[in-house]
Amino acid sequence: MNIKRVSLFLALVLSLSLILSSAACAGDWEGITLKISHNLSSTDILQTYLQQAADKIYERTEGKVRFDIYPNGELLTYAEAVEAIASDSHVVYYCAFSDWKDYYPGAGAYSAAYVFDSVEQYQKFMETDFFANTLAELDKQNIHCLQAGWIGGFRHTLTNIPVNTMADLKGLSIRTPANPVWVDCFESLGMSVVGMAWSETLTAVSQGSIDSVEGTYSTVVSYNCWDYFKYLTETKHIIQAECLWMSANVWNSIPAAYQAIISEEMKPAVQGYVQASADLESQMRQQAIDNGMEVNREIDLSEFKAAAGKYVLQYDIGQEMLDVLAGL
Repeated sequence: MNIKRVSLFLALVLSLSLILSSAACAGDWEGITLKISHNLSSTDILQTYLQQAADKIYERTEGKVRFDIYPNGELLTYAEAVEAIASDSHVVYYCAFSDWKDYYPGAGAYSAAYVFDSVEQYQKFMETDFFANTLAELDKQNIHCLQAGWIGGFRHTLTNIPVNTMADLKGLSIRTPANPVWVDCFESLGMSVVGMAWSETLTAVSQGSIDSVEGTYSTVVSYNCWDYFKYLTETKHIIQAECLWMSANVWNSIPAAYQAIISEEMKPAVQGYVQASADLESQMRQQAIDNGMEVNREIDLSEFKAAAGKYVLQYDIGQEMLDVLAGL
């Protein structure tokens, strides 16, 4: 009996010493500044919610964790961000799963056309083991998801001709991210795809080099796209569901106490962003209409889904993903 008590006592002492040691390490830690790069406008609501999270994290960590936020792609291009994360730079990059397909090929399935039907479905999908396994696979490649689920709604197509059927898009050139997932989608719709940074896009449109673009309502409003396009067709081809990514090595270098604070403050920020995006969509749609755009919400998407929806199956996890979604 005495031996058991002594063993219990020693276990408690060891646990306490580990806790105190961890706290001491956190207290001695010099801190870190992380630079968040995203391609959206400085007036986009994403910037607002990222800044709110950054301010709270800075306050709660007493200045030990600082996030500086760079909109408009002004800090890094995609290629530069990938290299920075791979080299363990203190960079956080806002982008889709599919941008990491070169490191984990199955990641492309997440941005394949017509996979997700609603924001609510995607949120349920994030709770699955399948989703968790994808994050774990990316972590093995030194790509850590700091916060998933930044869902800004669906992406739509902007043109200067009315679009009522898929045939109306045939032969038009469209700017997309330089990503094969988007190429597959729009080439299957009969369009000519031009991969280009958004910062160059509106100039190209003005010069007549590009016939159309695609994006969310937030993009339409942030960049006054009604100055360039007459028609918006709600093609809902890809869900805008991004994540904040960083080096897993850098993340693991942050003491657990500070990791917890970061996670705790990012969650309400992403929840607020998703809700605000949903709440503002009708308002942004009306703003586009008030500025002269004609919005087609009644288009039959069945032929679009038949043409582009099959491309998820080219990814090794594609069928399993569809099976998981069917079971939600």
